[in-house]
Amino acid sequence: MKRLGIKLGAVALVMMMAFVFAGCGETIRYRYLTPPGVTVHTTPVRDGSFTAVEWGYHRINPVIVTTTFQNNQIVRVSIGENEETVPFIESVRSTWIPRVIAHQRIGDGMGLPIDIVVGATVSNMAVRRGIATAINQAGGVSSEWHASFPERQLGQLDFGQVFDVAVVGLGGAGTTAFLAAADEGASVIGIEVANHIGGVSATVQGAFVSGSTLVHPPGVTHASRITMWGSYGNMVGGHIRYYFQDPRHMLPSTRYPRTGSEPWADRHLWGGADRDIVEWFIDASGPTHDWMHTPHGFRFAGSSAVAEIAQNILNPHIGAPTSALGPATQKSMAFHRAIANASRQHPESGYVLGLRAMELLPPTEAFPYYTILAQYAGSANVRILARSVVLSSGGFIASAAMMTEHFGRPVRFRAIHNARGDGIRMGLQAGAATYNIRMPVVGNIASTLNIQTAPITRPEAVPAAGWHAGLRWKNQVANMVLSPDTMFLAMEVGMDGMDRAGERFKPEGAGAIGAPWWASGGFFASIYCQGNLDRIRDIGMRLGPTNPMFINQNIGGAGFNPNTGANPMNAWAANMPIGDELDMLIDWAVSTGNAVRANNLAELAAELTARSVTATITVETLEAQIIAYNAIIDANGTDPFGKATMGVRPVIARPQTLAVVGGGTAADPEFPRSGPDTEDFDQPFVAFFGAAHFYATSGGLDGDIFMRVLDTDQNYIHGLFAAGHDNMGIIFHGTQGYGPSASANTWALVSGRRAGTSAARAALSRDLATGYPLP
Repeated sequence: MKRLGIKLGAVALVMMMAFVFAGCGETIRYRYLTPPGVTVHTTPVRDGSFTAVEWGYHRINPVIVTTTFQNNQIVRVSIGENEETVPFIESVRSTWIPRVIAHQRIGDGMGLPIDIVVGATVSNMAVRRGIATAINQAGGVSSEWHASFPERQLGQLDFGQVFDVAVVGLGGAGTTAFLAAADEGASVIGIEVANHIGGVSATVQGAFVSGSTLVHPPGVTHASRITMWGSYGNMVGGHIRYYFQDPRHMLPSTRYPRTGSEPWADRHLWGGADRDIVEWFIDASGPTHDWMHTPHGFRFAGSSAVAEIAQNILNPHIGAPTSALGPATQKSMAFHRAIANASRQHPESGYVLGLRAMELLPPTEAFPYYTILAQYAGSANVRILARSVVLSSGGFIASAAMMTEHFGRPVRFRAIHNARGDGIRMGLQAGAATYNIRMPVVGNIASTLNIQTAPITRPEAVPAAGWHAGLRWKNQVANMVLSPDTMFLAMEVGMDGMDRAGERFKPEGAGAIGAPWWASGGFFASIYCQGNLDRIRDIGMRLGPTNPMFINQNIGGAGFNPNTGANPMNAWAANMPIGDELDMLIDWAVSTGNAVRANNLAELAAELTARSVTATITVETLEAQIIAYNAIIDANGTDPFGKATMGVRPVIARPQTLAVVGGGTAADPEFPRSGPDTEDFDQPFVAFFGAAHFYATSGGLDGDIFMRVLDTDQNYIHGLFAAGHDNMGIIFHGTQGYGPSASANTWALVSGRRAGTSAARAALSRDLATGYPLP
C-alpha cells in the first residue's frame, strides 16, 4: 500500500472506513442488522420544524436544536446558538446527525460507541435530547425512536504494512509524538478514538482547562511572541523549579512497591519525582515551544496575568481570525493541520479518527512487531503492526472500572470522555509497571453538585430583571457554593486515601489554580448558619477580600466577583438585599439535591453523613473546625490554607447585636464581630453541595528520560514509549497531588515530542540520545 487514506477528520463516518481501507485490496460492504426487539416508531409526527433548548457541557448557555420532519421522517437537524467546544459540537454535526437521518433513529441512550460521537458525549446527548423533545412536540413518541444504530459487520481488517511508529491517542502528547516521529523520517500511524485531533490541549480556554503552558528558557524565540520574565517567583504554591525543588515533591525517586494484599501491589510502584526527568522537562519546555512554532506552525500568545511566572496561553491560529472561527476552532484546526502536514513527510504515514485501540500484543521472536488490535464504532476489528508504539491516550479518569480499582470509586470529571485508560492498560499487557498511579487527580474547576437545568417558570415574587430562564437562580446557587464567606468541608475520603470528611481542605472561594479539590474526594459542602443567611437576606452578598492564593482572581461563583461586585451572569449583585427570594432559592436547591436544611449543627452532621458514600461526619468534628476557623478570623490571623481573613465573616455568627464594634460598618454591623464570644450551634443551618470537576488522572506507566516504558525491574521494554497523562506520575510525588497549574499541558507537549523522537529512532535503529545509527 503506497499511501493511506489520510486527512480523515472531515470525512463522514460511513465514507471514512471505505476511504481508509480502499488501498487494502478489499471491497468493504456494510451489513446493517436490525437488533431484536426494536420498536418501530409508528406514532406519526407532524410536518414542520420544532426547536428545543437543551443543556450540554457549557453550564451557562444551552444548545438550540431544531428538527424538521416531513412525511413522518426526520429530514434535517440543525444546531443553533451554543457555547459548546467547537470541535466537539462539530463532530456531532458532521458525523452523528447524518446517521440519525440515514437510519431514522436516535440511538438507545446508553452511550454505546455506535450511538454517540466518542469524545463529544455530553454535547452529543444534548442534541439527542433536543431531537427527542422535537419528536414529542410534533405529536410523536420519542421512545419509539430510541433504537440503536445498525451495527457494522466488517470482519478483520489490517493495513497490509508495518509502520515504524504507531501513536495511540492524538491529544497534545500524541500530536507532538506524531510530529517528532515524522521529523525523524519514520512512517507513522496515528490512532484517535475521538473524531477530532488535539484532545484537551485543543479546547478553548476556560471550557475545560486553561490551555496554559509553562515555558522556561533557554530557546524561546521572539517569533513565538512569548514574553519572558526575569525571575521565577513562588506566588501560586510553587512553580517551575521552585515547585519541583520542594522536598515534598522531590523525595528520592527510588521506586517502592505498594504494600497490601491487593493483587496489583507488586506491579504498581510509588515514590518521589525523578530529578533528572524533572530538570530535563523544565529545560526542554522552551525549545519544544520553538519547535512547535517552527517548523510546525503553532502560535503562542504570551500572558502577563501571573507575575514572575512564565505562563503562556496555547492559542495557535491559522491566518487571520474571523468571527466564524473562534479560539477553539483555530486550535483544533492547528492540530489537524500539523498532523496532516507531518504525515506528508512519508508516503505511508496517516491517521485514523474514530478508532479505539483495545489490545497490545508484544513482539515475539517469530513475529518481531507490535500488534495493536483496535475497534471502529464498537464493531469493526482492525489490526495495526508497528516497530515502536507511543501510548498517549490521556489517562483513565473516564474509566469507572479503573477509577474504582485505584481510588475506590469513580469521580465527577470534566474532560474528554474517551480518557478510558487504554494506553495504560495496553502498557500493562506488555509487562509494564506503573508509577504513582494512585496520585491524586488533576482538577481546578468546582461547581454545584448536580444542577444542569434552570427552573422554567419564574416565581411571581422574583424580579424579572436578570431571570433569563432561571439563570439568576442557577448562577446564584453556584455563588452560594463558592463564596469566600462560607466554609468548605470535605464530604468524602480524599483521593489520596486520607479521611478529611467534615474538615476544611482548601481556602474558600472559587477558581482554584492548583487547589486540592481531590482532598475532598471530589464532593464538598459549603455551610451557612441562619445568622449569616439572615444578613445575606437583609444586606446582600458582601464584597470579599482578595485571596493571594488565587492570584487576585477570587471569584465568588458563576459570574459574581466579590471584589468588585461585577455581575455579568445575572446572579445577585453585591450589597443587594435579597429578601424572601433567598428562601425560595434555598427551597429550590434542596429540591434539586444541591442543598440540605438542618435545625442545628448536630442535625447537619447527620444530614451530611447520610449523603457521604465513604465517610462519617460527626458534630464534634464540625464544632472543632468552626471554632478553629473563627478563632483565626477573630485575630485576623494566618490561615493554614492561605486564605486572606481580613474582612471575612465568621462562619458561625455569635448572637447578633446591632452595635457597630471593631471597625464594623452600618451596612454590615456584624463585621468583623460583635456579641458574646460564643458560637451558637443550636441555630438552623443550610449546606450547599459542590462537586470538584476533575479532568485527568496524574499517575500512569513508569518510564525513563527517553520516555521508554519500564517494567518492575526498571528494565525498559524495547519499542514501547509513553507520554502525557499516561506517564506523568514520574514528575510528581505520589501523595502530594498535581501542581503547578499548566504542568499537564506542558508535559504533554514536551514528553510527546521526546517519546515520538525516541520511538522513531528505536524503530530506525538509531541511538536515542544522538540520533545516529546504533553500533
